[in-house]
Amino acid sequence: MFFKIIITLLLGFLLGCIPGAAIAAKVAGRKLESTVTTTGVLRELGINYALIALAVDVFKGFLAALLGWLIISDAADLGIAIGGIAVMLGHVFNVAYGFRGAKGIAPYGGVLIMISWWLGLLLLVLGVMLFAAVKFYKPLVILATLIAAILVSVFVARGWSIAYSWLMFAFSLFLQRDILANAFAGRSGFTGSKGSGRNLR
Repeated sequence: MFFKIIITLLLGFLLGCIPGAAIAAKVAGRKLESTVTTTGVLRELGINYALIALAVDVFKGFLAALLGWLIISDAADLGIAIGGIAVMLGHVFNVAYGFRGAKGIAPYGGVLIMISWWLGLLLLVLGVMLFAAVKFYKPLVILATLIAAILVSVFVARGWSIAYSWLMFAFSLFLQRDILANAFAGRSGFTGSKGSGRNLR
């Protein structure tokens, strides 16, 4: 079991380091001027290429969870959770960018599909719609992970899946701690309009 967990962590982390935004920029034949994030793609290349970046990030989350499910087949839910943790760590601490990366949760959508396909797809569609409709993306990351954790707890009700979902909510609070600090301090900046840089995906 120990070696299976190590292999799952390693493969998941490496998958997480695949930058969807860079792939989208490559497809477009352009180099991003700002940062290698999905929101950077949206600003510079438009919604179509942003959706490509998002699709890559979601797929790597799904693939990492699938590999965890296959490798740790005797404890499939644990395997999905470990793969999901690893891919998020690779997404956020990308070795290709000096252990710096995005602060979004796109791969989590793919992991959710492995946990519950209908719930994952539902939340993914709603997330894309909200992402396209509003500018307050940073708070949406926190809200989306909270809703996902509640729904997984109610409709999936499997120990490791529930634990993973609430861990992702806590992780989103950590990633977006700057806006929480601003909110508690009574300052604006809740939208992430300034200095968004690598903070959005």
